[in-house]
Amino acid sequence: SARLGKGIDFSAQTATATGTMTAELLDHYEEGTWAAAFTATTSGTVTIHTSYDLGLYTRIGRTVHVQGLFYISAVSSPVGDLHLTGLPFTSVDRPDLGSDSGGISIWATGLDTSIDSPQGRITAGVTTIQLNGFDGSDNTAIAASVAAGTYFIISATYTV
Repeated sequence: SARLGKGIDFSAQTATATGTMTAELLDHYEEGTWAAAFTATTSGTVTIHTSYDLGLYTRIGRTVHVQGLFYISAVSSPVGDLHLTGLPFTSVDRPDLGSDSGGISIWATGLDTSIDSPQGRITAGVTTIQLNGFDGSDNTAIAASVAAGTYFIISATYTV
């Protein structure tokens, strides 16, 4: 049943889950866009093209799904980790759940050839996606591996 302005109440449903239930009210649904930017955590700049700086999001309850194609138009000596900023909601910060609040799927082109596969994560209490590479044996910072013409297609789901 629906209650005006309160959400959808599922308490009349028979619960069969084996976990501990914390809520039966779906009280948030939202769709929209979010403005993205790139930052290099140590130094330098990474400029996103203004025609490719908006992502889409859908929030259902405490779960947020974001996606987008993000194109780098210019760089100036970036060093360190590469962060994609501007997520529409701050990720959950619950130490009992671990340090990460979401994982992502990435497709990239135009990265330095030393990066075998891009990867990323959304840590606790942030509005950023940390992008890294895998160099064949370990995670590695990728800010220095991007250039004008690099682009990322990203899909991520995280908890708020």
